Amino acid sequence: MELAFVKKYYSALIAVISSTTVLGGGFYAWGVFENRLSQLEQREYVVEQTVDLQPVYEKIDEVQNGLIARQDGFLDKIDSAKDVLINRQTEKVREINTAIATLKSELSETHTIVSVNTKELELLKLEIEEIELNNSNPLR
Repeated sequence: MELAFVKKYYSALIAVISSTTVLGGGFYAWGVFENRLSQLEQREYVVEQTVDLQPVYEKIDEVQNGLIARQDGFLDKIDSAKDVLINRQTEKVREINTAIATLKSELSETHTIVSVNTKELELLKLEIEEIELNNSNPLR
């Protein structure tokens, strides 16, 4: 029985030693990793690389010039459209003013005709009254 007890004891001992070794190895690796991070954080970095931005500035200028040219083109188109619209409106206003003048003239003529007809009606009424008076007179 002693041999089984020794085997059991040694296997438990080996399990404890291997667990301790694994845990110790993990803590050691974690410590090394933390040490490296600490060293990297304490370092000062100097960047000595320069970037040539001249092509970018040239492209920006090119785009701005293109936009200015487009803007000028749009302004010219807007001005020409504005002139066309003003001319059309002026023509329409002239036509409307001509139509208004014609209507005023016709209205004036109609008013004159109505006035003449009114006076003629009054005259006819007076003549009818005169005829009625003449017909009602027995001496005649």
